Amino acid sequence: MAGLLEGKVALITGAGGGTGRAYALMFAEEGASVVVNDLSTTPEGDGEAAGPPMAESVVEEIRKAGGTAVADHGDVSDPASAQAMIDRAVREFGRLDILVNNAGIFRERPFAEMSLADWNAIMDVHLNASFTLAQMAFREMMKQGDGGVIVNTTSRTALRGKALQANYAAAKGGTISLTQTIALEGEEHGIRSVCISPRGVTRGWENAKSVSAGMLTDEVRQKFSLRGPALAVTWLVSDLAKDITGRTFFASDEAISEVRWEQAPGFTPTADCTAQDIAAAVEAGRVIYPGEFDPNRIQ
Repeated sequence: MAGLLEGKVALITGAGGGTGRAYALMFAEEGASVVVNDLSTTPEGDGEAAGPPMAESVVEEIRKAGGTAVADHGDVSDPASAQAMIDRAVREFGRLDILVNNAGIFRERPFAEMSLADWNAIMDVHLNASFTLAQMAFREMMKQGDGGVIVNTTSRTALRGKALQANYAAAKGGTISLTQTIALEGEEHGIRSVCISPRGVTRGWENAKSVSAGMLTDEVRQKFSLRGPALAVTWLVSDLAKDITGRTFFASDEAISEVRWEQAPGFTPTADCTAQDIAAAVEAGRVIYPGEFDPNRIQ
């Protein structure tokens, strides 16, 4: 029986480990030809260390399982390398159907001490690279004329923030808006755009300095494998989700669910209303949702 992605060509960035590797393995299992991109040679994300690039080991896994894949070692934050990735997919496999912007780094710093270099490093890899690669893929898909899917990666941090991660939170918030805009403009071309907020134990979580790093135990590592996120992304890029675009999904081994902004009923100001009237509307539950804000409800 043909796989869900039979005949499709996918480019996945940051696929040498973590969620990207999980996506690549499942895509290949479902019949896709995969360009496995990763700059790193170590699980810590070091691109300068001696040793074979991590992308090569994932390609080897895919090939041993009977799948089709090639490795790419380009830097997503470099526009020339980004274009080379797109070109590689077309040169090797004849087209590009799926882009998954998954590559990521961390530069955790207290807000008062965060440098512009720390800020820009995260923006370059998470938001700017997502824009650059999505635009290049969008153009290629337009040229092909038969649609495609662009997946961007966000985080719960985008909606609730996180100490030491002002740069990351801001970049991931921008990614949601970028995804929605690509979806609007892609509709006439049959190009879908979706956003995934995966939760699983990755090298980023293992190496994090923030409070969530203290949550890691062997039980948590077992509980949050990467199968849930991989299943969700495979579904989203397949024809099973052909009508879904512009939406954001949380995915873990515990739950796969849509995440979206919601708005309270609202208070309509009049010409003679005062700030006290707004306060009264708050008490009535019209401006702010009643009850205490629980950030853990934001998946």
